[in-house]
Amino acid sequence: IVYPNPAKSFIKISGLQKSTEYEIFSIDGKFIKKGISIPDSEINISTLVKGTYVLKFNNQSVKLMKD
Repeated sequence: IVYPNPAKSFIKISGLQKSTEYEIFSIDGKFIKKGISIPDSEINISTLVKGTYVLKFNNQSVKLMKD
């Protein structure tokens, strides 16, 4: 689960058991950023412009809304 969604400045991925690589893409598929999320940590999205994004991690894709 990715929360909060929509988000303003950060998101969290719940249920992670170990460090996980993630990638964020614009809704049209343009690569935006990547990083490593560790359990109970936040991913900073404050630099993203308002809109819809795709967050990929652990072979899953989640639609992410930036307020």
